[in-house]
Amino acid sequence: MTQLNPRQEKVLLLIGKGMNNVEISREFHVAESTISAWVQRIKQKTGLTTREQLKQLAQSNQDSWMDVSQNSSFLTWQEED
Repeated sequence: MTQLNPRQEKVLLLIGKGMNNVEISREFHVAESTISAWVQRIKQKTGLTTREQLKQLAQSNQDSWMDVSQNSSFLTWQEED
């Protein structure tokens, strides 16, 4: 199993809301290249390869998530064998 840290959870949630890297970088006050690196790490941890897959993952789990901006827990993903 792989865990996302709170920052990665928030990025994933924002991807699920349809935000692009520029918009997310403004939210975090970091460079767009930083967001790109974070998104790549999220892809590695989840085993997904496209942004659309990340968006679908976020949207499919959105109802069960607490507000990640105020939540310090970790999301856990089951990797497929």
